[in-house]
Amino acid sequence: MLKQKTYDTPIGRPLLNTQMYVLDHALEPVPVGVTGDLYIAGKGLARGYYKRPDITNERFIANPFGEEGSRLYVTGDKARWRQDGVLEYQGRDDHQIKIRGFRIEIGDIESALLACREVIQAIVIAQASPNDDKQLVAYIVPVDSNLDTSELRRQLINVLPDYMVPPHFILLNEMPLTPNGKVDRKALPQPSWQATNSYEPPRNQLEEMLTNLWAETLGLTLVGIRDNFFEIGGDSISATRILNHIQKNLQIEVPLGVLFKASTIADLSEHLSQSDDWDPMISTLPIKSSGTDAALFCIHPALGLSWGYAGLLRHLPKTTPLYGLQAKGLRHAIRLPNSVEEMAAEYLQQIKQVQPEGPYRLLGWSFGGLVAHSIAEQLQAEGESVSFLCMMDSYPYKLDYQQPKNEADIVRAALLFLGYDISTLDNLPINKEELASLLWRDYDDSSMSVVQDMQKSQADIMDRVQAIIENNLELAGRFKPGKVDGDLLFFIAEESVNGSMGNILEHQANAWSSRITGKIETHSIPCRHQDMLDSAPLESIAPIIKERLQQSAEKHKIKVN
Repeated sequence: MLKQKTYDTPIGRPLLNTQMYVLDHALEPVPVGVTGDLYIAGKGLARGYYKRPDITNERFIANPFGEEGSRLYVTGDKARWRQDGVLEYQGRDDHQIKIRGFRIEIGDIESALLACREVIQAIVIAQASPNDDKQLVAYIVPVDSNLDTSELRRQLINVLPDYMVPPHFILLNEMPLTPNGKVDRKALPQPSWQATNSYEPPRNQLEEMLTNLWAETLGLTLVGIRDNFFEIGGDSISATRILNHIQKNLQIEVPLGVLFKASTIADLSEHLSQSDDWDPMISTLPIKSSGTDAALFCIHPALGLSWGYAGLLRHLPKTTPLYGLQAKGLRHAIRLPNSVEEMAAEYLQQIKQVQPEGPYRLLGWSFGGLVAHSIAEQLQAEGESVSFLCMMDSYPYKLDYQQPKNEADIVRAALLFLGYDISTLDNLPINKEELASLLWRDYDDSSMSVVQDMQKSQADIMDRVQAIIENNLELAGRFKPGKVDGDLLFFIAEESVNGSMGNILEHQANAWSSRITGKIETHSIPCRHQDMLDSAPLESIAPIIKERLQQSAEKHKIKVN
């Protein structure tokens, strides 16, 4: 670390008819030997800056020690009185700033930059970010105009504390100068606080979560996966907040230095995916744990994975926490639940660990809709209220349905339950293994892409997912839902409607009419069942969910900011 500069330069004594004051922030004189702000007054003082009323008002203030109407000149220098009456220079006030509790000597940062062989000239100042936070900005005249500023950042990390490393670098051909030849700091350009690269959207649910987290933390509306965190408004403090969120949500401890090296979402996502500690299989998945509203709990489809719900992040209010319930048994082989009711009871315990009291908000897609209904039923049996219940293309089997014993018939029934039009399938699965493989491929654009990014044995994962799929579909066939008091928001996947389901389940929302006491609001979405969490269908689905969440919050008097 660089040694802080010291100043002991004598200025001397005031001239005739000139007064010099060393004052504190309350404009009170400081004791001899104590450093304060230097002010000048007297008959020789100028009236102000020529045709610059803004600077005049800033630098020339009312003199509390002189005649009425007299002025003090704010020099911007630090000084102290010696015992012999000589004034001693102690540096510049505008070269020392305080950011989030840290006193920073600007000269130390500029010296560190000038020590880099890539830099000809460097000026560092504090600028206000979109969140009104002070951010260090380094203005550089480089040796090569194509300088990669990440190289400067790496060099500074080795000699400065992280809070002194400027998050933002701006390359200039030359520094703007005042008429007297000094650097005109007020003429330095403001940072754009936005990405300079073209926008590149997230490719999977992990990147979806990270882009929303970055945008929320930095106060931006859009962040791409190639945007550099430090070039769009990030600093070591906001980086710490983001890494704490990652640790809480993904249960991975990421050192701050990683973000300095993997400073884009694409790089950070790759780092996380390759980590031995990276586990997207956790049963309670906090897709977004922060927020002041009641949480929205989303239950997995037949595959048991809930990462697909991350697509809701860009549409829901920033104040809404979002959790996914994922199947137990993804991490390692375990005894799987014997009924939807047993599964719902286990998930209810997990939900209450996050939110001990209601009203509760539940959403289920496909098989998850059955579980959501069962959770709501159990909550109401305990005297708790459910303020929001939503299902996405979820249908119970008919009451008189008898689950077939033949494996091919079981697979056919499962395909119909999952919304497939079997007449359109080129290769109809004939056993449970082929069915699991089909689902693995078809759900690749939602939850499965996160799993496939893992640098681990997919064979083991595939075996466990297959067991979960088989068990969930068997449980769906045996599930006999009871009755829930309240309303239901229901989304139908139009392209999965087909008449061959008539003897198994009713592919209409009124299948729930005898199991829901309140209003059933339906919306048809032009997509397949397995595509409902893709970005295009969510553009239609998510705004409706957002509006109904708001309405339910007002109805049940849930606090919403």
